[in-house]
Amino acid sequence: MKLQTITGIAATAALFIALGTVAHAQNPAQPGKGGKMHAGRPGRNPGDKASDRLLREASQRIERAQRLMRNALPIYDGHRANAIDLSQIAQWEIKIGLAWDKLHEQGKAPQSAAKSGEPKEGKRGANHDDESVKRSNQKLMAAGKLLEDALALIGRAQHDYNGHRAKAGEATQKAIQQLKEALQSV
Repeated sequence: MKLQTITGIAATAALFIALGTVAHAQNPAQPGKGGKMHAGRPGRNPGDKASDRLLREASQRIERAQRLMRNALPIYDGHRANAIDLSQIAQWEIKIGLAWDKLHEQGKAPQSAAKSGEPKEGKRGANHDDESVKRSNQKLMAAGKLLEDALALIGRAQHDYNGHRAKAGEATQKAIQQLKEALQSV
């Protein structure tokens, strides 16, 4: 996954936001399920606030996992880098979903974030002693646990977020798989 993929996702999100703004301006009050309006945000079901909280918590865990993965050694045949990219996509999907939800129900535009480049990743070299590899593996295992926790939180959220919740879950699951493959590659 390259920066171009993330940039493409951001451009797609911007297009949906622009289209949503037009749709919201034409019909600002959308009824919730069953055509009922609820207190608070128009068109929201009472459980959606809890879903928002779950997704924000999942995003925080994904962010902590990314820090651990970035601090691990780049010796995992590209699997660590792929896991970082996939977790970034999961985070984008969460942000886009929450922003889409706000946009369509409150008329607010989301804020975007930039992605930094990752160092090139390869195989373990002679300059990586056993102890540094062990510490690196521990970081990846801790990151995997955080991603599994985030996946559970994403799964507990009830609101769909225009399909972005499911996409965040898929990307998180793929990131977990990449971490497993990374640990097997050393």
